[in-house]
Amino acid sequence: MRYLTPFRKKFFGGLIVLSAIGVWLSYQAGIRDAEITKARLVVVWPGLMDMEQIDRGILVMLARSCKLGQVEPERQAVIECLQSATNADDLIMPRSMNREQVIRRFGELLEQQKQQKL
Repeated sequence: MRYLTPFRKKFFGGLIVLSAIGVWLSYQAGIRDAEITKARLVVVWPGLMDMEQIDRGILVMLARSCKLGQVEPERQAVIECLQSATNADDLIMPRSMNREQVIRRFGELLEQQKQQKL
């Protein structure tokens, strides 16, 4: 077994450790981004977690499309970001819906929220 010299063992062991650290850091960044996005959505939809799964999915997909985590946590800024995502060419959509359905349902959710706000 001349192929596994002590240097190669250390080298590959180091690669495995660095890979594991990279995966862990990516996971933590994803969790943090999800928490920030949820906090932004709750500004407009306080009952976000009580909504139907498909409606939450639409909001999350729009949030990912407009990079909602980079927007100020203000109601109008959140709404503008999500609305801008509906016009994006690379709109991320739930599998069970097409573009028109997503845009229509987002409009309905926004209108429902405006009615509740009054």
